Amino acid sequence: MERYSWESEELIQLRKIKSELIDIIRKPNLSYDDLTTLFCMMSDEESRLIDRDSDITYYKVCSHCETNKIYICDPCMDAWSKELDDKIKETHDTIKSR
Repeated sequence: MERYSWESEELIQLRKIKSELIDIIRKPNLSYDDLTTLFCMMSDEESRLIDRDSDITYYKVCSHCETNKIYICDPCMDAWSKELDDKIKETHDTIKSR
C-alpha cells in the first residue's frame, strides 16, 4: 500500500482495516448487513481523514513555530535564518576577541 507524506498514522491503520474487511466481505455465506454498515462507516472516516490530512492550509502549520509536521512558512524560515546568522556572528566575534 502506497503511503503519502501527508497521511497520518490513524489513516494508515484505517486503510489496513478496510482492506482486511474487504477480504472478509468477499467470503461466501456471510451476513452482509453488519459488515456493509461497518464498511460504510470506515469509508466515511477514511474520507474525513484524507480531507483533514491533505489540506495543508487547514491542518499543517509551520513546524518551526507550532508543530512537528514538516512544513515551514516563509516568515518563520526568514526569522530562523536571521537567528542563525546572529548566532554565527556572535560566535565568530567571541572567537575573534580571544
